[in-house]
Amino acid sequence: MELTGKVALITGASRGIGRAIAVALAQKGANVVINYVHNEEEAKKTQEMCKAYGVETLIVRADVSNRDEVRKMVETVIEKFGRVDILINNAGILGNAITPMEITEEEWDRVININLKGAFLVTQEVLKHMKKGKIVNIASIAGKDGGTVGAHYAASKGGLIALTFNLARHWHRIFW
Repeated sequence: MELTGKVALITGASRGIGRAIAVALAQKGANVVINYVHNEEEAKKTQEMCKAYGVETLIVRADVSNRDEVRKMVETVIEKFGRVDILINNAGILGNAITPMEITEEEWDRVININLKGAFLVTQEVLKHMKKGKIVNIASIAGKDGGTVGAHYAASKGGLIALTFNLARHWHRIFW
């Protein structure tokens, strides 16, 4: 698959799965936008790994659960590249609690807001500029079977799976 000249925005790309996806897309020739929220140094490491493939990169700090920050992130991408061809909604957290009784309301909201609301907000803002493209939402088997992690994480990933199906249906009607 050749992606030369395509623009890929990867949320949560400063480490882990997001970093691996960013580097893989760069290897295929895509220009890469590296979103992070906490660790700029790690985002810069991802950037250097991507630049090794001769692509353009951009690092953008944004909390995906905050619409204003998401809007500014997408505007920054559009200013630099003029478009987004690929969106990878990868940003996510596990949370600290495991048993349902350990989960506080604040932690529940934090996990849901980053893992589910974040993907929704980024998708909404990107769709304002995406003519044709691909959106990939990184979910988890815990979203299908509940997993052994916290209920808030499983619920967020189950919601993300349902959101993905819903968006695909609407995307198909609107763009195809």
